[in-house]
Amino acid sequence: KKVVFSRKTALLINWALTNRCNFHCQYCDIWKSESHELDTRQVFFIINELSRCGNIGIAFSGGEPLLREDLGEIIDYCKSRGIYTKVTTNGSLVIKCIEKLKNVDLVRISLDGPRQIQDIHRQKESYHSVIEAVKALKNKNSNVLINCVITKLNVNYIPDILLQAQQLGTRIYF
Repeated sequence: KKVVFSRKTALLINWALTNRCNFHCQYCDIWKSESHELDTRQVFFIINELSRCGNIGIAFSGGEPLLREDLGEIIDYCKSRGIYTKVTTNGSLVIKCIEKLKNVDLVRISLDGPRQIQDIHRQKESYHSVIEAVKALKNKNSNVLINCVITKLNVNYIPDILLQAQQLGTRIYF
């Protein structure tokens, strides 16, 4: 019998880097939360400790992680430590901040339905920014996944969401 792990360790950490968000989604109020953000040096220290403990992946979220000016540096630092990285974003800042995502392993972009549902669920005009973000990332050969939060408002639109993911050439996570 082979032992795969000789000690207990978290293999994948979900890390909300910030509570700041440029959206006020219908079902989320994280943007109302006041919290102290770690600075880059503190983030690097924690990444070092996670790496030392055997962590192999970090999924960065928020709020909106692309609001952090140092997100690209954080991703690059993880990569230098051999850590797999994911970023979950609402997609609105991807075009502007695409360079920050150049070394990330996976980008999860939130899409909750067709235009009318997305714009109610998330924010007006957010549907267009998500579609453009997915296309831009795919053009950069980035690994993209659509992230969908199911609520009573969009549950009847799951076939539409699946079709949209297929048309964009992405996988989807509910």
